[in-house]
Amino acid sequence: MSINYRKEPDMSNAAFGLIITFTAKAGQQAALVAHLSQAGASYANEPGTEQFVVATSPTQPDAVIVIERYSSHAAHATHEAAAGYAEIRAKTGQFLAGPPQVLPLMIAGGKLMAAAWVSACKWVMACNF
Repeated sequence: MSINYRKEPDMSNAAFGLIITFTAKAGQQAALVAHLSQAGASYANEPGTEQFVVATSPTQPDAVIVIERYSSHAAHATHEAAAGYAEIRAKTGQFLAGPPQVLPLMIAGGKLMAAAWVSACKWVMACNF
């Protein structure tokens, strides 16, 4: 009998996240930020959705970055199956110059510090980072 020591661990219950970089059409960055921020507000009471941050970058004037964190991969799947998600995603396309870059994350460690994170996010969004 052979034992596979390289088998991937079951990460289905591990915290899961995404960093999504959108490139807005010329002149559409503010509209994309407003659209995604409104979408994020609708996720505030969604079980398993821990963070939804919309940010911009001073070095990439058409970029809009979304950072999402979920309690598990299953929570993310539930988020994508939620009523209204497909409509929000379809509407997002009208602001985009091309397909987004998506970096999935399996959260390996660290600590979610809600109060500090909220303060930092407000500062980051106010500073357009």
